[in-house]
Amino acid sequence: MIELIDILRKEESYHPNNFKVELPTAHPESSEYNSKYYEIIKNCIEGFWHSGRFMPPQLYFYYNIGMIQTMVGKRGKVKLLSNPLLRDVDWILFYAIYAARGFSGFSNDENYSCNRDLVDKDLELSDLPPSVFRHDGTLKEYIDPIKYLCKNHGENLGLPLYENLAKNICILTARRTGKSAASIGFAYHEWVFNGLKSMSQLHEKYSTRVIIVANIKKHSKEFVSKIKDWHDNLPGVYKTAEDNYPSPFRRSITGSWFDQIVQEKEIFTLSKDGEKVKERIGSKSSILVLTTDSNPYVTAGYSNNLTIAEECGLFTNLLDFYGAHKDTQKEGLVKFGTTIFIGTSGDIEKVASIRKIFESPDEYECLGFPDTFENSGKNIGLFIPATLADINFKDDRLLTNLELANSKIQKVRDDLVYHKASSKTIDEEVMNRPLLPSEMFLNKKGNIFPVYELQKVLNKLNNSHLDSIGNHGHLVRTNTGKGVKFIKDMTGEYEYIHNFNIPSDLKEDYNYLKGAVRIFEEPIDGIEYIIGYDPVHQDYVLKPDSLACMYVYKPFIRGSSFSDCIVAEYTGRYVLTDKINEIAELLSLYYNKALIMMETNIRSNVEYFNRRGLLNLLSYKPIHTLESNMDKITQGNVFGYIKTTALVPILERFTCEWLEKEIGRIYTDVVNDSEGGTILRNMDFIYSKPLLEELISYNRLDDNFDRVDALFAMVLNMKEKNFDIHEYEPKKSSRFLSSFEKLFRKHKSGIV
Repeated sequence: MIELIDILRKEESYHPNNFKVELPTAHPESSEYNSKYYEIIKNCIEGFWHSGRFMPPQLYFYYNIGMIQTMVGKRGKVKLLSNPLLRDVDWILFYAIYAARGFSGFSNDENYSCNRDLVDKDLELSDLPPSVFRHDGTLKEYIDPIKYLCKNHGENLGLPLYENLAKNICILTARRTGKSAASIGFAYHEWVFNGLKSMSQLHEKYSTRVIIVANIKKHSKEFVSKIKDWHDNLPGVYKTAEDNYPSPFRRSITGSWFDQIVQEKEIFTLSKDGEKVKERIGSKSSILVLTTDSNPYVTAGYSNNLTIAEECGLFTNLLDFYGAHKDTQKEGLVKFGTTIFIGTSGDIEKVASIRKIFESPDEYECLGFPDTFENSGKNIGLFIPATLADINFKDDRLLTNLELANSKIQKVRDDLVYHKASSKTIDEEVMNRPLLPSEMFLNKKGNIFPVYELQKVLNKLNNSHLDSIGNHGHLVRTNTGKGVKFIKDMTGEYEYIHNFNIPSDLKEDYNYLKGAVRIFEEPIDGIEYIIGYDPVHQDYVLKPDSLACMYVYKPFIRGSSFSDCIVAEYTGRYVLTDKINEIAELLSLYYNKALIMMETNIRSNVEYFNRRGLLNLLSYKPIHTLESNMDKITQGNVFGYIKTTALVPILERFTCEWLEKEIGRIYTDVVNDSEGGTILRNMDFIYSKPLLEELISYNRLDDNFDRVDALFAMVLNMKEKNFDIHEYEPKKSSRFLSSFEKLFRKHKSGIV
């Protein structure tokens, strides 16, 4: 939606002042006061038009009636309640949430409609609503709601329509972009106006419920406090020496702001018997404040039109919350309510869950937005980069100079790199002021691996042909040669698992779960390959969360431009662990009887090789590496290793060293750049997207990092064989270059 900034900039008639209304100062009992406020309230319910641009009712209410805390003073340390500014980012946020609320077009548009029924091929013409037909009976042209809202229509097209099913929306942004303020605008608007959509509903009895939910009370309280500040300081109060007239937008309430408030007031009436009776009158619209910390099902049973999930990047149980919450906004299959998932880059600790919702909007009934930032080719949630947060990069119409903002932020990063700042310092800068969606998913508590650099590798992979390099298929036994051969999958029977986490709908798809062997480079005779293997330990697991994974490593060979790297991989799961162990066996045989290093805390996997008489394929316990890096060794195993809490930091260090190891440079100007060039590291030659994603998301306290565990095993195997410090000499001299090396040298001729 960033393109909206250029659209607004090209509109000569656009200026925030054109959408500002002056509140009446006449006496509340005067006709002038009533007529003026009638028009303002109408705009607050139906929206406002100016020179062909439509302002959603919630944005009109927020901009003209809103009261928010604004930072003032030279260092921005003084907070003052005032009307908000109307920035470009506010248009983006309000348009996006407005589209999620079911917006489907305008009543007077004869040519276009945003009603999704138009693109539902299962519907007959008789099933379509009248609003999608022109006067001549033909169908209007469908246009995406976001694109439609962003454009200038050239004229007033009448009332907004709400015939689409509501959607959720996941908004992840840099700090100080205004996402919480926008959510507050929608929440308070929904409550004040009881969910009304048009003035024709004004005298009908409508009631709504808004839920504010956070992982802990502190966060929900901070959010609700801002609504309370607005409510307590509403503009439009009229005072005289004799009378005190409240704002026309103020509502009587009962209850507590930090528990539940209800739009009602208590009155006393006389019963038929002449007794004084207390009654509560009002719309009964409510704002309910809840926390999920100990109970992810806390909203179950509370039907609601709007839920704000505040700082959902900190939820410990976000997906459980979603599963229990989703039906509270539905009547059967009809979704009428919207959940706004809000997350701040820099406050995203529980990365996997919020990332899953953000990157898979359809799966969580969220509005999707084309990924124009990293060109992934798929829809994502709404991302607002740091470029839009700083008021200093905006012009007199509060439109951002994106080029200037981007260059300033990038310069800060480049300076940190130039001065050799720590990975933690660089990650924190990137995380707090992200320019790309992927940069938000760094670890606030510090990253074990060089996340910023890994993310750059992943971004390049996403935007190049290298993400599909190699062949995938399966290994079968033969009676000749090595006794095994690789068969490339030509029918789609074996699917390469490219997901970091297994999608919930695929956990029972055993054809998908069996995965595929992926070959980056065929084995070369005379080279001593090794394998890192993270096994699974149980048969017949329903809906597994864990997969088996293995990587084949080719040691460093001088003169080879593709070595000290992963040349093959497998990730998947069969019903029987013996079938997975057979893949490890065949992969070993295919790569010159490569020694397999695996975690052996459960002996069933070792037993497989014992029964097969193939213990010679297993790496012994890496005793030399363990003795030189650990004070005390308690592991009694003969083969492989046991991943203890004392060993994990050592494995992390080994892996980090391997990832960052420099293996060459690319020079664009060999004569004038002899001391510089672009450094190439081992991580630059990882072509497995899910492995890169796991490394980026890695958290020591979470067990579900199968690919990282396989990499740990590979690097430990490499360390024990001293492949990390000794140049490997092939057993047979050969001038053979693999097809991959030829391809690589063709495109990277500057490597030395």
